[in-house]
This record gives sequence, C-alpha cells and structure tokens, in this order.
Amino acid sequence: MVICRHGSPVCIGDAKYKPTGWDEAQQSVEDARASRNADVYQMLAYCTGYGVRDAVLIYPQPSGRETISIDTGSGLERVHSLGIDLTGGGAEFEAACERLADMVAAIADQQRRPKNESVSAQSGWG
Repeated sequence: MVICRHGSPVCIGDAKYKPTGWDEAQQSVEDARASRNADVYQMLAYCTGYGVRDAVLIYPQPSGRETISIDTGSGLERVHSLGIDLTGGGAEFEAACERLADMVAAIADQQRRPKNESVSAQSGWG
C-alpha cells in the first residue's frame, strides 16, 4: 500500500498474514525474531525505494502499537507495527478496520504537511 499526498508517496504499508508473536510449538525464538527482522528490513527497503520516512506493518492479530526507529545514515526511518483483530464479525470488524485506518492516517500525517491537505491511499500490493 502506498499512501500519497499530491501524487507523492508519504508512507508505505504492508499487510502480513502471519502472527507477530512467538509460538513455542511452531517455531524457535530465533526463527520468530528472524521473521520479524525480515519484515522490518523489507519495509526499510520500501522506504528507501519510495523516498519516505514512515512504513506500516499490519498483522492479523490485536497488538499494541510499536515503532522501530532506525538511523539509516540518510535520516531517521520509522517502521510502525499495528494489528487488527480478525475474529470479530459485522459491526465489530468494521469498527476495527476504521480504527486501523485512523492509525495509519495519523502515521502518514506525521510527514509535516501544511494544514488542510488531504491524504489519499492507493492500493499497490505486489
């Protein structure tokens, strides 16, 4: 997902279809950490490629909001980790989607922009 303002990217997002937590029965702590690191490195590559400072990883489980800040030498880039609860149905799921969209919009708005500018989202999975 590429979030643009006036046709220019301001934030990159990616939805993951795996949990963020460690499950002792299914993987080692090292494997879980390596998977998480790979996600962060992927988003850093997208930040560099699109010339943005913020990226969002979205996981299919409720989780606290976490931000990893990394000094890449050319500036500080941030990878934000968000979760959405997929177990609810109907209005509950719709409300969870709205909360997630609000969080992503707030992250995109961190790109110091003049007042009264709108942010649009473009789906660009792939």
